[in-house]
Amino acid sequence: MRPYMVGILDEFGFPVDSKLVLIVTGASVFAGTTMNMLFLRKFGKRKMTLTSQGMAALCILLLGVYCSFYDRTNRILSLAWMPVALMLLASFFGGLSLALLPWQLLSEVFPLKGRGAAGGISAAWAYYVSFAMSKTYLYLEHWIKLNGVFFFYGGITLCGFLYFLRNLPETEGKSLEQIESYFTKNYDRREMFSKPKRSKKVPCSA
Repeated sequence: MRPYMVGILDEFGFPVDSKLVLIVTGASVFAGTTMNMLFLRKFGKRKMTLTSQGMAALCILLLGVYCSFYDRTNRILSLAWMPVALMLLASFFGGLSLALLPWQLLSEVFPLKGRGAAGGISAAWAYYVSFAMSKTYLYLEHWIKLNGVFFFYGGITLCGFLYFLRNLPETEGKSLEQIESYFTKNYDRREMFSKPKRSKKVPCSA
């Protein structure tokens, strides 16, 4: 939706320039990626991804609810900033993990043999899906209206949360051998989803 966000914001009639809101949205994504860099080792990929995915789904679904009841002629001024806040939060949580997770996992979940080809195919698929979603957005908005688009995207994001909850292994602080074992039949489910405790440094004796 980012290529069309200025038009979406203009539909709500915000009291500020929509282009400025778009710039702040980009800054929100940057803030989220910075938080990922700072807290990834402490919380791990799985916990940050579930938080990011769940909160992003909630924000997008709430945007759908807002659009369903929005009326330009009888709108409540105190709620005029709600969609902006939800978009900023969705962008922040998207940058917190969703925008980074695929690239973080490319060098971990694929076996060494064929990792280059698998990474290339995964990246190509990601760009293809992004292209397809951008090109189909206007058709979706025409068919199911703006609130339907938010509910559709929010539903997809929620399905992603449930998928990650069931299948996403914790790879932070794990060896490649441990990660590969998670894709075999005899894997330890508790170890798969747990983050190893960081060993405390033993002080050197004088």
